[in-house]
Order: sequence, then structure tokens, then C-alpha cells
Amino acid sequence: MESEGEIIGFICTELWVYKDEVVEGDFELGHSILDMHSDQGTELYISAIGISPKHRGKGAGKMLFQEGTGRILKDNPNIKSQILIVSEAWKNARKIYKKTGFREVLRITDFLKTRLEKKKMVSS
Repeated sequence: MESEGEIIGFICTELWVYKDEVVEGDFELGHSILDMHSDQGTELYISAIGISPKHRGKGAGKMLFQEGTGRILKDNPNIKSQILIVSEAWKNARKIYKKTGFREVLRITDFLKTRLEKKKMVSS
């Protein structure tokens, strides 16, 4: 997303084959997109959203999320479901997701902490 020629935000997504049950392992950081992505997928996995710090708190995240997912859904009418992960600490993001119909279906404990510990082990 741009404002006055400056990139102020982004959204990254993948198309997944829909599963009735949410599987925690599918959300591993560094998972193989080649293994998960399907051109015929019916579930939109919103893997990352970012807004530059100086544009936060001004509605840019809400606009990016709504317009970005809206455009993707319009271009991919086969999508029947959307899924994402969000930290409990990201209260503004959680508010946006809840207002647009998302609900919690799985809680992944220490998601980022585990990844940081793995990274630390590799680099030591």
C-alpha cells in the first residue's frame, strides 16, 4: 500500500487447501510454501501484514486489511475461508480481525518465542 509515493504497508498471502480441522503445524515459521500453496486452494492464509510505524494508529492497517483481502477475494472467487495468526499482544490488529468476522479457533503457545529459541540454538 502506498501513500504519496511512499510504501506504508504490505500484505502477504497464500492459497491453501481447506481443512475442517486447524492444524498447528501448518503455521510453522519457515514452512514450505510449495508444500502448502495450491492454485486451486479455497482457503486464504494471510501470512503477514505490516504497516510502517509512522502510519500506525491512523486507520491504515484496517484499510489495508479490508481492501487487500477484498481485492484478493474478488480475484479468487473460489476462496471460501480465510485464516491467519495474530499475537495476543497486537490488540489493534485483533480488533480489526474481530470486526471483520474472524474468531479464535486455536491458540498457539509461545509461537514466536519458540522460533527465536530455535534460531538462537542454530547460531550458537
